[in-house]
Amino acid sequence: MNDLRETEEEFFVYLLNSLLEYQQNPQIIYPIFQANLDKLTVDFAQRLRAVEPQIRDSSPEESHTLAIVLLWLSNLILEFPLGDKTANIAIAKTGYQCALIFYTRETNPLAWAEITVNLGITYEEDPQADPVQKWEEAINCYQKASQVFTRTTNPERWASIQDNLGNAYRNRQQGEAEINLQQAIQYHQKALEIFTSENNPRLSGMSQHNLGSDYLALSRLNIANNEQYLESGIKHYEQALQTLKREVYPDLWAMNQLSLGNAYSVRLRGNPYENYEKAQQHYENALSVYTPATNPYYCQQVKAGQARLNQLKTDSNRETPEESSFVIQVLKLTLASDGDQQKVFPFLEKNLDQLNQNFIDELVSFISALEKEKSQINIYQAFMMGIYPFSSLMMTFPKGNREINLDIAIAGWKIVLPFFERSQNYNLPSDFSSLCGIIKLELGKAFYEKYENRWGELDVNVEEAIKYFEEGFAALNSNHTLDRELYGESRISCRVKLGISYFYRNQIKGDPGDIEKAIDTYKLVLNSGCQENTLQWVQMNL
Repeated sequence: MNDLRETEEEFFVYLLNSLLEYQQNPQIIYPIFQANLDKLTVDFAQRLRAVEPQIRDSSPEESHTLAIVLLWLSNLILEFPLGDKTANIAIAKTGYQCALIFYTRETNPLAWAEITVNLGITYEEDPQADPVQKWEEAINCYQKASQVFTRTTNPERWASIQDNLGNAYRNRQQGEAEINLQQAIQYHQKALEIFTSENNPRLSGMSQHNLGSDYLALSRLNIANNEQYLESGIKHYEQALQTLKREVYPDLWAMNQLSLGNAYSVRLRGNPYENYEKAQQHYENALSVYTPATNPYYCQQVKAGQARLNQLKTDSNRETPEESSFVIQVLKLTLASDGDQQKVFPFLEKNLDQLNQNFIDELVSFISALEKEKSQINIYQAFMMGIYPFSSLMMTFPKGNREINLDIAIAGWKIVLPFFERSQNYNLPSDFSSLCGIIKLELGKAFYEKYENRWGELDVNVEEAIKYFEEGFAALNSNHTLDRELYGESRISCRVKLGISYFYRNQIKGDPGDIEKAIDTYKLVLNSGCQENTLQWVQMNL
């Protein structure tokens, strides 16, 4: 352990010295990052905290040196494409926070404002941040920075911050969605008062695209004029294409093609066939840039859009009793909103009486029938992509009957689990199979909660909890992608619940082996760097 710490300490000193010598030179620093990915961890971010007292207490020259080195480190790792995204963001965030000890608004307002903007970006991109609070933190940073970078003193930097504020308000979870989106529109319109296709075609096109996304998000709300909002969104996307040319900005051009595909796929005005053809063409355009090798995430986004488009086309050509099914309405809303709880939860709250055993039976029956229709494979895949986020939503839905909510989530997870296990059969990206481990841990959590509340057959629930926890962790240990996906306290919490489940099973069956398994599981928790309250609980129960 001491050797390991010395090695990490040596790397820390080596990295800071390299930054001091080569500054923000990615050609020198990025290979150092790449050769030491195992050391660029969340613990490394905590190690940076040790520099805080030195910045506060050293001479002005030494404090400046430390602050600027941490600033360079943060700027570089924020854009670094490799390694653990969570760790990279944690390091960047900590570095910016330490740098702000030296760079204050009073002593160096421009540097302070620039760092504050970047700090806002780290809040946005932090995978482990609270999904509600992170947007509040980001907005706060951007608003502070805009007090220094004003429209009068630095119009282009001010306009960029308006763009950041617009994107943050579009994604904001706190407050009313419509009000947030209207605010986002105002910010992006302000940015376009500065950025024009003549003076800055790239940023002008990006602002037009962002404005289109604001209107598209508005059109998805159950409010008046949503059809007109969609038309406005399409207009701004098409304006963005006037400046974001493929030969100059291929990635931004492809992003705009994807957005236009999404917009035309749900358009109500005009000829439905023409809308379908336009959507399909825009998706194909996007795929000419986004490939599984160069950009797997956005490539999958396009393919998911195509699957939804084919589903919508098929649905519009048939009339069946299923069209009015509450199950299908819920899944369509989940797909259309990308699993946005601000859109799905209000709909569920209005229909609590339909969240019952009959819902589960209809869901299972509908998917089973759809799977057998070989000609409907794209629709089947689209609905499976909807069941996955819907099951996650039911795990956190705060209204209605909690037992029923858990049963619905369990049914959904059990439906999608074999689908993701056979992902290669549907030409899906290979990393989809890694989701199986996450799904199994979610199933373990659901059965554990049922046992804790004495719902259903207790012996069955505890057996199912143990089974899925064990299988989930087995997948976790064999898949590095999964290890990053289910991270930190969420993973530790599942491990603790597995230990408790062994103890519960011992109470039911009296097998002393379960006590040994519980002890071994708790020991793993103790070695995983858990939070203090979890640590104390485990130590008390060992």
